[in-house]
Amino acid sequence: MINFQFDLEADHPDEPAVGLIVLQTDETMEHELRHWLPASVRLFHSRIPNSVDINSDSLHAMKQLLPATVASRDNNLQGHRLWMYLCRYRYR
Repeated sequence: MINFQFDLEADHPDEPAVGLIVLQTDETMEHELRHWLPASVRLFHSRIPNSVDINSDSLHAMKQLLPATVASRDNNLQGHRLWMYLCRYRYR
C-alpha cells in the first residue's frame, strides 16, 4: 500500500454548509454544484446506491435509503442547514 502525505484544512463551522446526496453512479454532480455555490459555502456529499434502471420502483427504493445516507454524513455537518438530493435522469 502506498501512503500519501496530506494536510487537513481547518473546518469553519460558522460558515454556511450544503449537504448533497448524489447517486453513486453520478460522477460529476458535486463538481458542477461547486461552480454554482459561492466559495465560502462548504460542500459535503454522500452517495446513495441506485439502480441502473430508473423507474418509480427504483426511486421508491432510493427514498427508503435517504435517512441512512444523511445519517452517514451527519456527524461531519454540525449546524448544517440544507441537504439537497439531486437526481439527474430521464423518466419515461
